Amino acid sequence: MTIGTKFNIGDEVWFMDKNKPIKGIAIKLDIDIARTGDWYIEHYKVEANGFQFCKIGQNLFPTKEELLKSL
Repeated sequence: MTIGTKFNIGDEVWFMDKNKPIKGIAIKLDIDIARTGDWYIEHYKVEANGFQFCKIGQNLFPTKEELLKSL
């Protein structure tokens, strides 16, 4: 099985927190793979404004514009 992640460690990412767009840096990545191997979930730890957030890959975006379009 080959896994292609949405982001790499060190990438800039955008997400929502308390109804505000936030820019951060991906600092850690964990991947959970289903026993059957037909799906997986990317769990990112993101550092922003001196805090760390745990986010699922589908809730992270490469630009503020893409984040806002998703709302």
